[in-house]
Amino acid sequence: MTSEGSSDYAPLLGEDLVDLPSPSPSPSAEAPPIARPQLVCTYIIEITLSMYMVSSVLTIPINQFYVYNEVAKSYGIPNYIQNKDASICDKKNDSEAADVFNNIQKEASEQLMYMSFLSSFTAVIPTFFLGYISDRFGRKVSFLITLIGLFLHQLVYIIVFYLEAPLPYLCIGCALEGVTGYISCALMTAFIMLADVTSPGKQRGFRIALMEGSLASSAALAVMGGGFWIKYSGFLIPMLCSTALCAVTILVWLVVVPETRPFRENHSHRGMSLNSIKRCFVFYYEKTSQNRRGKMSVVLVILLTAATCLVSKSNVVTLFLLGQPFCWSEVHISVVSSLQILINWIAGITFLRLIQRVMQDVSLLSFGCFMGMVAMIPLALAQQNWMIYLYMVIGTFSVLVLPISRSILSKMVSPEEQGALFAGIAAMEHLVSGCGVLLFGEIYKDTVTFFPGLVFFVIAGLILLSLILSGLLHVWIKRGHGKELEISVVKES
Repeated sequence: MTSEGSSDYAPLLGEDLVDLPSPSPSPSAEAPPIARPQLVCTYIIEITLSMYMVSSVLTIPINQFYVYNEVAKSYGIPNYIQNKDASICDKKNDSEAADVFNNIQKEASEQLMYMSFLSSFTAVIPTFFLGYISDRFGRKVSFLITLIGLFLHQLVYIIVFYLEAPLPYLCIGCALEGVTGYISCALMTAFIMLADVTSPGKQRGFRIALMEGSLASSAALAVMGGGFWIKYSGFLIPMLCSTALCAVTILVWLVVVPETRPFRENHSHRGMSLNSIKRCFVFYYEKTSQNRRGKMSVVLVILLTAATCLVSKSNVVTLFLLGQPFCWSEVHISVVSSLQILINWIAGITFLRLIQRVMQDVSLLSFGCFMGMVAMIPLALAQQNWMIYLYMVIGTFSVLVLPISRSILSKMVSPEEQGALFAGIAAMEHLVSGCGVLLFGEIYKDTVTFFPGLVFFVIAGLILLSLILSGLLHVWIKRGHGKELEISVVKES
């Protein structure tokens, strides 16, 4: 898989920064083992990224509930979120109140839809630029830019909250975080740094799953804390604390976390070009001796579809639970959502660790897709709280699709291509997540008055596509005599 004269570190855009030719080893010489960077603390990358995740995710419920609260205020309902008295949502037999409530749902859905799209879509191109920065100056610089973007985003929110400025000004913060990479660039940096310090195989797959699990646990903590914080302190104080945590994370990243791909001044540099961006997608169209492009394309579609369905539905699920017949409070939503995230990942990682020895990755992929699809059915048809809880239980193992997909793709490329792979995945995740937010938001807005659960049937249909593709991939591998998904990168002449 790996050329013998390759660099010890994987360039993020898959292009070596060394122009000088490397000496050709003798055919009999064995390739030396890759020297992996040593960390002061084995899990320092996961710890620091978890701090970032708490700070970043805490802004999500604050944003969602603030927008909903301000939209309700424009309809003459002050302090909707923190109101302990019976709300307009409980007036199920009042047609006038129902019309007002539906209008609040539609307008809040539209505002959140455009904010989320702005954050995701503006991050597509910067992802490649940050990949170039990471190759040229090191992994730490790339993530530092993303951290600064989050810090600026939060500062804008603090100003808007304090001045009670109109909602469109929140878009400035979303754009600032988007042009500095947004959350997928942070994940991209985390995954490629793990690839720098781990060997390919099940160890890397488990570390990736552990990373996503630790990030999910941090997200659960942020969501739960955010709900109670908003209930008793409003919106400004939680945002101030989130911004302070982001500042601490920047300091820890600069002082404690080591660089896994140091800048080497004695090497020449070619600069970023269109060819550098093309290298992020070369796996999916370039022929190789074992035809990896077909398998990689299928796994990529599964990954992107799952990312769209799991990530982009957040806003509509929150609005769905705030609406009739549930009328959940912000605390109820936050507690249940955080427990769902935490239980999903504890169960998911435990299951993955136990079953990975006897079950192929592709089979696990199909299992995760199936559970995710089935889970959408009770959610779409829900009329009582127990159906919401049933959806959460069934969907527990659907979260496995993302780390397993990334692990499969990582095993199908050489160490020199790891960076390009993850940079391309991050950029495409930004794009499909932004499109998913628009799609699901528009569907929910147009159907909230007669069938608000219809959007979840659409999501189930998309996951069904991933399930079919994972089944085809399983058949494809069996025809290849059950070989592992580790593909030679030797090009066909």
